[in-house]
Amino acid sequence: MAVRYRELRQQVYAAAIALFRDGLVRQSSGNVSVRGSEDVIGITPASLPYDRLRPEAIVILDARGQVLDGSLAPSSETPMHLAILEALPSIGGVVHTHSIFAMAMAATAQELPAVCLELVAIGAPVPVTEFVCPGTVAAGEVAAEVLRSRPALRALLLRSHGGLAIGATVEEACQNALALETGAQVYHRALETGMRPHVLTDEQVAKIREVYRRGQNST
Repeated sequence: MAVRYRELRQQVYAAAIALFRDGLVRQSSGNVSVRGSEDVIGITPASLPYDRLRPEAIVILDARGQVLDGSLAPSSETPMHLAILEALPSIGGVVHTHSIFAMAMAATAQELPAVCLELVAIGAPVPVTEFVCPGTVAAGEVAAEVLRSRPALRALLLRSHGGLAIGATVEEACQNALALETGAQVYHRALETGMRPHVLTDEQVAKIREVYRRGQNST
């Protein structure tokens, strides 16, 4: 394995293990990609259980998806990742999860409204994309189109599939994926009470985001 890709592999590996630890990916489901320098991309391999994942298993690709370094096949969702990274040059990481509540809500084809702070943080209401066959470029194009149309949106649901989160860094993408799953679980649990969940108003959401921005800009 090329030494020059060691840091990129470590970033992908650390993100994948964090997702596995938080229950957002299971067995070999879900995948992670990170944009490196010089249009190089690191991505998790296909069909390798996360409890057997090691940094050296991360596959290194060029922007067209050609393998530059690695002994395993890249994730079956590589076309989706590449399409998103190409369409959104400002992001550094893409995370696709198969977490239970995100999958459950994606199966309903209904957006996640702003019912909690986690969903506000990722740009709620969180939409559900139209259904596109997994493992295709079209899946990435559809997701990228939604994300491009709403710059504040950091995550979405892939209909009848799972969750997708992006970030300026892969660490941020992982945080957004966890926020998506938490928000999906909160909304699901709220619906189970039989009562109508309170959805924050546009004014309330704007105020929350203003407070967050002030906190981030303070020294």
